[in-house]
Amino acid sequence: MKNTLVAVSSVLIAISSAAFAQSETPSFTEVDTNADGILNKQEADQALPALGLSDSNQDGVISKGDVKKVLPDIEFEGDDESAIGSAEYQQIVQVMEQLMDRAG
Repeated sequence: MKNTLVAVSSVLIAISSAAFAQSETPSFTEVDTNADGILNKQEADQALPALGLSDSNQDGVISKGDVKKVLPDIEFEGDDESAIGSAEYQQIVQVMEQLMDRAG
């Protein structure tokens, strides 16, 4: 838990208050600019720049495992190699909002 708090603290420091202080977080449809149903590296960098997600296997797609490296306490269904889709994106947004509430 202590390591998680340190990692989360690092993420929170990296997030500018303006990044999540928007009145509305972009929906997955807005984020998924090529409308393929998954979050690729470029889309992730634009939608969630503060997380600094890496594409560990360099296939161009952000996987659940890639997200767990930065947000280790997030719980996704399925294997870590699965791509981030709409449901997972919503989970990430919820976790980020909770972290910002705790920090604020």
